[in-house]
Amino acid sequence: MAAGPVAPIARQNARLLLGNPGPLVLFFFTPLLTMAVMRPTFQRVLVGQGFTNANGAEQVIPGFITFFVFFWVVFIGRNFFAEHGWGTWQRLQTSFASPADIVIGKIFPAFCIVLLQVTLLFAIGAVLFDLDSAGPVASLLIVGVALAACVVAFTIALVGLVRLSVQLDALGNLLVMVFAALGGALVPVALLPAWGRAISPAVPSYWANKAARSVILEGQGLSAVWGPAGVLALFALAFAFLAMMTFRVSQAKVTAG
Repeated sequence: MAAGPVAPIARQNARLLLGNPGPLVLFFFTPLLTMAVMRPTFQRVLVGQGFTNANGAEQVIPGFITFFVFFWVVFIGRNFFAEHGWGTWQRLQTSFASPADIVIGKIFPAFCIVLLQVTLLFAIGAVLFDLDSAGPVASLLIVGVALAACVVAFTIALVGLVRLSVQLDALGNLLVMVFAALGGALVPVALLPAWGRAISPAVPSYWANKAARSVILEGQGLSAVWGPAGVLALFALAFAFLAMMTFRVSQAKVTAG
């Protein structure tokens, strides 16, 4: 793979992802506002679970980060469809860029932006909502990296599976809500019905929230993080394998249903 074609593709994709104010509102302000609204409720929930010194930030910060981070799947995916509509995707295929160059150029800035979102939301949320972690929050960085890789790999797999933009929107948004509901983003997993607790490990957000809970509430360290981060990495690899089976650079995408 030549390094040359990747850089301009990556720069162009970064401009597309950051070129309108929608992501700034959806991926930064909305999660912070939701955290502020829900924190008192989750304080009562956590105190009821025996964490008497909790103020709710311990649940809402990691929970709503793992909720909103998966909305990138639809937003990043839409850019693939938009480029088909603009004709730029066809021009990429006739350039010197290989299929690997095109895919890497598309996903690398997306990965960086998702990881930046996770890091900034955690840092800002910790300051705004007075997060007092019982364990070392720096140990959660590897979880953030694995989560960002999972989001990007899942995006490529989903784009490969569907042909219409409306299919991407419908399936992507549905799975975002499923991941949030079962993964401990909206309520602690312990409060889910028995069937929900049984299947919750099948969604990636469960493992990110499990790691956060172990560190922030239970005071554990890096040893408690490696396992969930490893499972997230396995999710990312599984999504990447699915993407290899379904995603074709030459496959036409339709921006209207």
